Amino acid sequence: MAISYRALVSYLEKRGMSVNTLYEEKVLTSGAATKIRNNKPVSLEVIEAICVHLNLPIEDVVEIIHNTDA
Repeated sequence: MAISYRALVSYLEKRGMSVNTLYEEKVLTSGAATKIRNNKPVSLEVIEAICVHLNLPIEDVVEIIHNTDA
């Protein structure tokens, strides 16, 4: 399994924003922004802050990609 923030990045790009914008707006710490850029897990508090700030449901921020290798 893997974490993906591609839905969030796509949402931000469509609005002329980036993960760095969320950092500049003090929604994310630099560490959380780096983790998101690298598709690494962040805390639910970070995901909640993004959802509240952007008025998005959680499924528009993060998704779990299941490994299809068996």
